[in-house]
Amino acid sequence: MKRFFSQFLQCFFLVLFTVQGFGQFYNGHRMSFGKNRIQYHVPIWNFYRFEQYDIYYHQEGEGIARYVHFFARDEIERIENLLNYQLEKRIIFIVYNSLSDFRQSNIGLVSGNDETNIGGTTRITRNKVAVYYEGDTRKLEKQISESITEIIVNEMFYGNALTENITSSVLISLPAWYLEGLKAFIANRWDPETENRVCDGILTGRYKKFNHLTGSDATDAGHSFWRYIAVTYGINTIPAILYLTKINKNVRNAFLYVLGSPLKELTYDWQGYYLARYEEAQKKTSFPEQNRILRKTKPRRVYYQLKINPRANQMAYVTNESGRYIIWLYDSRTRTAKKILRRGHRLDQITDYSYPCLAWHPSGKVLTFMIEEKGSIYLYFYTPATRELTARHFLYFDKVLDYSFSSDGLKFVMSAVRNGKTDIYVFTLASGTFEQITNDYADDLYPRFVNNDEAILFCSNRNSDTLTTETMPASHSKYLQLYLYDYAHKNNLLKKAGSLARANHLQPLPQETNHYFFLSDATGIINRYYATFDSTISFIDTAIHYRYFSTIHPVTNYSSSILEHDMNDSSLTEILFKKGRYHLFSHPVTTNTIDPKEIPVLAGEDKLFEPFYKKPTPRKPPAALSLPADTSLLFSDVVDINNYIFEKEKIKYLQSL
Repeated sequence: MKRFFSQFLQCFFLVLFTVQGFGQFYNGHRMSFGKNRIQYHVPIWNFYRFEQYDIYYHQEGEGIARYVHFFARDEIERIENLLNYQLEKRIIFIVYNSLSDFRQSNIGLVSGNDETNIGGTTRITRNKVAVYYEGDTRKLEKQISESITEIIVNEMFYGNALTENITSSVLISLPAWYLEGLKAFIANRWDPETENRVCDGILTGRYKKFNHLTGSDATDAGHSFWRYIAVTYGINTIPAILYLTKINKNVRNAFLYVLGSPLKELTYDWQGYYLARYEEAQKKTSFPEQNRILRKTKPRRVYYQLKINPRANQMAYVTNESGRYIIWLYDSRTRTAKKILRRGHRLDQITDYSYPCLAWHPSGKVLTFMIEEKGSIYLYFYTPATRELTARHFLYFDKVLDYSFSSDGLKFVMSAVRNGKTDIYVFTLASGTFEQITNDYADDLYPRFVNNDEAILFCSNRNSDTLTTETMPASHSKYLQLYLYDYAHKNNLLKKAGSLARANHLQPLPQETNHYFFLSDATGIINRYYATFDSTISFIDTAIHYRYFSTIHPVTNYSSSILEHDMNDSSLTEILFKKGRYHLFSHPVTTNTIDPKEIPVLAGEDKLFEPFYKKPTPRKPPAALSLPADTSLLFSDVVDINNYIFEKEKIKYLQSL
């Protein structure tokens, strides 16, 4: 009896302590109700209603919402024509001013698959699409296109009803490369960044286990696979493959019935196609092996923002590992690096690589950087000699993409986002005031003071060389060109400083008056070019008129694209990616040029896809639908049995009121 009583007490206390343990470590975020993420700014939501979609936006996001409408109205039709399917589901776009705003949203907070997820992971929930502005309309267009593609494909496979979604998702098992690659192929042109990653994946053998790929490898491999199918068998085979995938509930059978080849054989042919393409290019290019800054980099870390001190043997750079970033200060004499600042956490969410943003003061005594904390931007000043770190609140802007100082260090020119537009601004440190240079929907990036601070050199996808104020979105060029703004005389007529056809001009670095380096993807691989800006007499009437032009020569012929570069008077730094790692280099500045004929050209094949990416025939822009003050008809769950209206009839009914 005594033994039994002792065992009973042991079991009782064990159960009691177990309950207390669960209570001690209970996570409230596991509840399926009453949850909200931390929001640093209270949004005031507004919306536009159109025939096929709604657009919700909050304060200072109206400009982004207008651009979403400007692009989505034709993009839906383009993707419908490509996939040969008419979208029935109404799309709801929820527009956020930045990735930070999106992370504060409650989208995806409670779902059947993951009830403990964090912010900034789920962008699409059935027909609701969250898009965020990163300061580049091309990236925004990519989000919109991928979201539309995913919604259309899901509707093709699983139908409109929730019950059909559940049963179909059990029956159809799609590998990661299938849908992710299809979204990337339909939404994105074959750009040098994708080419660089696919080249590295093919040559290193990372894509051999095709069906087991995940993450970015699955996206890039799938993108290249669908592109191979389109090049070899034609774009029109893609809708047939999707249709048979739905009918047969099997990916392998769909490819076999449409193309006449088993999927395993197609994957061999696909890898052989790209392997031959890249091995031939490797023979005519080179990769730097000397002058490495770091002997070995970690494969899971992303390295960016490599900035060289203009006066000393120091460099600063940023590493980011799943959202946890560190700012490093590297001494080239001792070949050691020390940490300046550490922020963030390693989380499985969309990583923001736009921050921190680094720039050295021209004196070389202060390193400045901008970061985002609790929904606000802060400008930090770090003095290496004393290790002193100070900060100031940087107001009035939603995001700062890039900035650089004037030669006297009293001002800096920056590419920043304000009211949904990415424009050029000049900020004065002493007074804390700014001067706006451009005011339009074009992407104005990578600004630099040149010619003794009398001009500003920047990249833009604008179609006009005249500065105007745009209140509504307009079509812009597919490529970034170099423009020179006369800052001393405030001349609104820009001078075009780049002349490479069908190519992007990126990250200009001034060397001396009217001489500069820049990066370009003219050959399909991003290399460095050297340009001389000059003028000649065009004609003479009552005055002399000049024509401005640039003489451009390639300086590098690398096998991998240059991701970033920076320079001072004697040295030039650069970041490249190869074999799954980032490589950082520092070379002496040289203007020795290379014969363009020696550089292999990987670009040009996408001319086959010009009709595919071309927008449909312009139609009359749809006006926002007028709604009565009471919109409970659209959003209420209450059914009016005396006047029942089906989902598809709601808009028509409202128009007739």
